[in-house]
Formats: sequence, structure tokens, C-alpha cells
Amino acid sequence: MYSIDRPGWLNWPNALSFAALLTAWGAILLLLRGFFYLSFSLALAALVLDAFDGMLARKLRQESEFGRQLDSHVDVFIYLLYPALACYLPLAMRDVFPVIAISVFLCAGIFRLVRFTLQGFAATADGARAYSGMPVYYNHLLLLALVALKLYGVPYFDFLAGGALLAAAALMVSTVKVPKPVSVPAFAALLLGIAILFGFMEFYGNHQL
Repeated sequence: MYSIDRPGWLNWPNALSFAALLTAWGAILLLLRGFFYLSFSLALAALVLDAFDGMLARKLRQESEFGRQLDSHVDVFIYLLYPALACYLPLAMRDVFPVIAISVFLCAGIFRLVRFTLQGFAATADGARAYSGMPVYYNHLLLLALVALKLYGVPYFDFLAGGALLAAAALMVSTVKVPKPVSVPAFAALLLGIAILFGFMEFYGNHQL
């Protein structure tokens, strides 16, 4: 008899990571086609998928170096490339200062992901696990705040948004200890609710940026 061994990387946690990647790619394609709200709902869905791959890997005891590298590469699409494109395209941040801010934001995010892949979690004073520097998934919350500012027509939007991106870049490369979310399912449920809201905004009402 012949036995066919399944490749070590072919497991449910990695499948979830690839699903998050494809969802983020779909969000980027919709963004390029001008469907911002629908694209943002998909980007949030990608975040939710990405939030559970590590949890599933630990539960199934299928953690691996391949999975860690895959997760880090997928994060580039979800938390860095998508927000950068959203700032440049629908939010129209195309002057010199905003473009520089977006570029610094991208570089800082890549640095943050590489550092986390190499070093992992940091320990707090009480021994709990924490991130060293702001996790990249907070960038979606930043993008949500920038969309709100744009919709309300806040003066000097490009200056404020560029400053916010630079602040996010500084936090990502910093060594500030940021605790892990206590309840990932509750956080995911909140994001899915926001995603559904943005999906409706694409088709109902006048919410042009």
C-alpha cells in the first residue's frame, strides 16, 4: 500500500489565512473600481478571518513557521496596502504631504510586521502577553475615523489625516506595550456589524466621499 502524506502547510489555520488574503484582494479590486464602502466591508471581513487563524492554529496545535510567515504576508494586504490605497483614492490624499505620510505609514507597517515575526509577543509587568508597538489591525479603526472626518467635511482634512498616519507610523515602530484583545469573538462581532453597515451604505443613501 502507498500512503499519501498531506503537506504540513495544508491545514485549516493556513486555509483561513488564504481566505483572508483573497477577501482582502477582493476588497482592493472593489476599491480600484470605485466601490469604497463595499470594499471596506470586505476589508473588515478579512480582518475577522485573520483574527481567527492564529487562535485556530493554537487550538488545533498546528502552529508552524510557515503559518507565521503566511500570516505576516497576508497582513500587508489587509492592514497596510488597503488603507494606503483607500487614503490615496477615495479619500483623495494626493498632495505632497499626505503622499509622504502614506509612504512613511507603509514603511513603518512593514517594519512592525517584520519585527513581530522575528520577536513575537512582549511580556508585560504582570507576565501577560502584549504587542510591542501598535498592532497593524488598528489601522482599520484609523481608516474608519478618517472616513468620518471626510464625510463631515472637517477643514484641513489632508493635514489632519496625514498627521494621523504619521502618528500611527510612530506608534507601530515604537516599543509601547499594547495588550492583546481579551475577547477576540466580541471584537470580531463588532467588526462584522460595522462591515454590514458599510455594505448597506454602498447601495443606500448619499454618502459620497
